[in-house]
Amino acid sequence: MPALLLVLIFRAIEEACKALRKRRQMKPRPLCAGCVHAHVQYATNGRTAISCTFAGFVRPIAMDVIYCTDYRDRNVAPRVVRVGFVHEIGKAEPLAEVATAAGERLARVGRSD
Repeated sequence: MPALLLVLIFRAIEEACKALRKRRQMKPRPLCAGCVHAHVQYATNGRTAISCTFAGFVRPIAMDVIYCTDYRDRNVAPRVVRVGFVHEIGKAEPLAEVATAAGERLARVGRSD
């Protein structure tokens, strides 16, 4: 009878440990872990230290972030942004034709004298 009681206690402790491990594993990955601006340090015991480097400053993040207005996915190619107001520049004349046209005008002016 004491052996059966010992086995039951041992099983109860084992099940409690499994339940605690499962609860720890269910914690979701923070949004900052996949951000371009995040500096993430992974410890050997499974803990992480995250710092945000947006706008050039390093700020330690003490909570798990689920939404961020400055979030940029680090696995996506950077977007190309056009700078300026002109989207297309008109085609320019080749320089050789311009030089030839100027030479013809000079030749005409020289003949008329």
